[in-house]
Amino acid sequence: MVPKGYLYETCPVRVNGKEITIYSPVCHPLISYPLAEKGRKDRYAGRNGPVCKYRLTAPEVAARLDAFGEVMQAYTREIKKHKPVTFLHHWQHILSLKVNYRADDLLRAVGRALKDRVFESQAVENFLKVNAQKQTEIDFTFKPASHEE
Repeated sequence: MVPKGYLYETCPVRVNGKEITIYSPVCHPLISYPLAEKGRKDRYAGRNGPVCKYRLTAPEVAARLDAFGEVMQAYTREIKKHKPVTFLHHWQHILSLKVNYRADDLLRAVGRALKDRVFESQAVENFLKVNAQKQTEIDFTFKPASHEE
């Protein structure tokens, strides 16, 4: 245990073949720990196996997109028809756009993609980047009052 006086200080560290030594900011040895042997299962503390994120299934994504209305339902049907292998990727991407953009902007972009017969989620995102404002963005445009002209 490192003494409390050095808890949030930057301390030099030295590693040799057998141990790791932590020094005080003025280079006095504080504490030493033995290194774990090679091949030991818990040698790399904090490095666990790959973390598996929860993924929505196709019916769950479809239900969430269908809640947007008829335009989105038509677009998701067309994506599934034109992209039978990667449709779920495109559906998830479109659904993720709801985090940053308003629903009416998203529906406008989907309506335009449907009209232009573009069935790529990236095209919808590009339209939103150009024509919509993110929900987290602040509009700094200065509009003077009519009496200040």
